[in-house]
Amino acid sequence: METAEDLAKRENRLRVLTQAIDTTSPGGRLVFHVFAAVAELERELILERTHAGLAQAKAPGRRGGRKPATGPVEIKRAKAMLADPTITAEEVAQQLGGSHRRSTGTYQAVAAS
Repeated sequence: METAEDLAKRENRLRVLTQAIDTTSPGGRLVFHVFAAVAELERELILERTHAGLAQAKAPGRRGGRKPATGPVEIKRAKAMLADPTITAEEVAQQLGGSHRRSTGTYQAVAAS
């Protein structure tokens, strides 16, 4: 919507070739705005359902999201390794078996703390 409004301010019009949307006509603008309103409604409904699901899961004490990549033992080992300024977070991630970006970011955060 913001992009379309920005284009309209510059006196440019939007024409979607795969659908019958052409903002050069009043009917095309109406269709575009109706689609945008439906998309916004759908986004808000998804957000409501997500919040309701998280609240329902939280009630018995569960948490949403991914399980932590590293536990307290790995964090302690990482801190000990990162005390040596010659060892990088990437090297720590490789040593502790998590060479992907998520582990590297975790160890960079540990190094910063």
